[in-house]
Amino acid sequence: MIADGDFCLDGESSPLPDTYLEAMTRGRDAAANLSIPVGDGVVNCHFFDDTELELDIRPSDYQTEESWDALSSFLQGLADNLKREVIMTAENTQERVHIRYQPKQKKAQQAAS
Repeated sequence: MIADGDFCLDGESSPLPDTYLEAMTRGRDAAANLSIPVGDGVVNCHFFDDTELELDIRPSDYQTEESWDALSSFLQGLADNLKREVIMTAENTQERVHIRYQPKQKKAQQAAS
């Protein structure tokens, strides 16, 4: 299992980028992939453009309640940090949404409203 994540360009290990922009820039001439250990599995992140990224999982890695909770927490955290909706779909079927994760507002932001 990958300890801290692994960033690859055209299948070759490469230093981890500091920002999304750096990952996109380095991935212009090569296929960029970031593998992130989550629960009992790995989330593979593919960088397509500055408006969309794709996360792939193997459903068989998330069969236990603990592993599913880890994945769900990861996806909710992603939505919260990006302040964007995260959707889970079957591969290549954006119209068939299984789960939506809406960004949660911070308590301080809610109090200020």
